[in-house]
Amino acid sequence: KNVLNSTTFITVPAVALDGYLQQKLRDNPIDLLKVDVEGYESAVLRGARRALAESKPTLFIEFVPGNLVNCGFRPDEFLDIIFGIYDNVLVVDEPRATFKPCSKNDLLRYSNGRYMNANLIATSKSSRPAHYQVIESVRAALSHK
Repeated sequence: KNVLNSTTFITVPAVALDGYLQQKLRDNPIDLLKVDVEGYESAVLRGARRALAESKPTLFIEFVPGNLVNCGFRPDEFLDIIFGIYDNVLVVDEPRATFKPCSKNDLLRYSNGRYMNANLIATSKSSRPAHYQVIESVRAALSHK
């Protein structure tokens, strides 16, 4: 199945990120993870639960509820994974060139019944303090423009 509900499809091989990382990186934790797979973000998160929980890499991820639903995933489950791991989640407001903290309920309320295409940044203040400080510095600089 795909985002556009097309009747044509291709099959592609897939591997869980946890297995791949364990095999390729062994004991080296990942620092940053960027995910934009047109509705299959939940599948990536499910396949990376161990790496996310253990390493808490800063996460840049697309959130398009309509795409998630078209691909068989529920937006609230997607957000449960993110908010269950990360204590600092921000939504990127591209037109205003800012990003601001948000909650699961904020995102569900905003996206309910409307098309939403958002990019999220998730980081852990305790596990990735340097990343958190950079994000906060950029936020502060952008707010003064």
